[in-house]
Amino acid sequence: MVLWSSVPGSPYLTEIKQARIGCISRLFGTGIAIGANVRESRAVQVRRFGELETVVMDRVWDHGGAVTVRGVFDDLAHDRQIAYTTVMSTMDNLHRKGWLQRERVGKAFSYWPTMTREEHSARLMHDAFDVGGDSDLVLAFFLKQMDEHDAVRVRDALRRIIDDQEES
Repeated sequence: MVLWSSVPGSPYLTEIKQARIGCISRLFGTGIAIGANVRESRAVQVRRFGELETVVMDRVWDHGGAVTVRGVFDDLAHDRQIAYTTVMSTMDNLHRKGWLQRERVGKAFSYWPTMTREEHSARLMHDAFDVGGDSDLVLAFFLKQMDEHDAVRVRDALRRIIDDQEES
């Protein structure tokens, strides 16, 4: 089945391409060249966490370093009724999935994240481009939803990256 919007040359695609150009020029201004469809190969695709995994990872990230199951449990117990073994199983699952590293300290394990919250968020966004269909259209829709404040932040971040690349 071919969708009307996927037919090459359709008015819809032309409109999207024009919107993409408008969003990119609004976001990046003039004089900044951006490569299209640049991809890095990765062995693992980043997936979202389950509900409890998200809560646990947020507490681990908020802690800012190594933390035990007891530390996360005590923190969570202030906000919700939860069993110690549930937190322990969740952290063990996150370790098996590669989100947490751990080291035995006495009788307990000490856990720490394998990536920062920001790295995880960036990888989720990158994966959205990989699996979201036409990456140019995904980017265009993403940019079109930005307000001016977010556009300025992205523009500033890109300028810092470009400046860093030119210095090295």
